[in-house]
Order: sequence, then C-alpha cells, then structure tokens
Amino acid sequence: MSVEMVHSRLGQAALVVGGVVLAMIAAMFFINSDETRAWVFTGMFFALTLAVALVAFDDLHRRHERVTLRPRTKPGRWALWLSVAGMATMLLSGVYGAIVRMGQPTELGPFVPMFVFTIAGFGLMLEGGVVSLIAWFRSDERSWLVLLPLLPALFAVYFVIGEFTFPH
Repeated sequence: MSVEMVHSRLGQAALVVGGVVLAMIAAMFFINSDETRAWVFTGMFFALTLAVALVAFDDLHRRHERVTLRPRTKPGRWALWLSVAGMATMLLSGVYGAIVRMGQPTELGPFVPMFVFTIAGFGLMLEGGVVSLIAWFRSDERSWLVLLPLLPALFAVYFVIGEFTFPH
C-alpha cells in the first residue's frame, strides 16, 4: 500500500472498509447463532468486494488514466481466460452431475469426477483473480474486463471458507 493511497479519499474509504471486514471476521468468533454468523460472513464478503473495488479505483484515479474495455497486456488476457476456463469447468461439473444422475444409480455416484471438476474450476477462478490483481497493479492494465475475474475468485474464496466455517 502506498502513501498516496492513504492520503486519497478512495484509499481512506478502502482502509475503513478493510477495517470493517477485519471487525466482522473477529465478530464471527463471538456469535453463537449459525444463521447470524452466516449473515455476517456474507456481509463480510460484500464488504471485501467493495474494498478491492475501492483500491482498484483509487489506483486508477491516481494515475489519471482512461479505462478501456479490452485487456491490452498479456497478464490481463491471461486473467480473463483463466476465469472463463474456471467458470466453464464449473458448468461442466454441473452438466456432468446431471447426466450421471439421470443414468444408472451407483454406490459411489458422480462424487469423485464432480469433486475434481469443482476443485479445478475453483483453482482456475482463483488463479484468474490473482493474475487479474497482478495485471492491474503491476502491469498497469486498465481494462474493465480484467477486474471481472475478481468476482469469481472472491466467490471461490468465499465458498471454500464458508464450507469450512459452516460444515453440513
């Protein structure tokens, strides 16, 4: 985090929202009701998404650059395609599960292949988000499409943490 970010209004707003996210994480340890904890967890996800957007817009505002639609750097294109591949893999996981369930019932069922597809899809979406951040902050990418892979990446993190936080 640079000093300029702390002195800008968007940067200060991002720090405040980040503090709210940390407070929500701490509050989850003291809430007894699972339903209330789930609402706090979901609110934390949305606040984290807002904080990331504020940091990205602050970086854009400080550089006084125009936003483009298509990615112009190699990491920007990689981020976009990794995210698309991750979402397509998740779609294939659902289609595969629907096809196998319509077929003959087995003892193991479609769990193992669906699990592999799901892990691969989450991994690709997470990688797309990380490469998106690298493209935005290191490679000076200024495309709206490069920010989009952050949403599936944050959802993958939200889902995995939620599975461990709220076992069923």
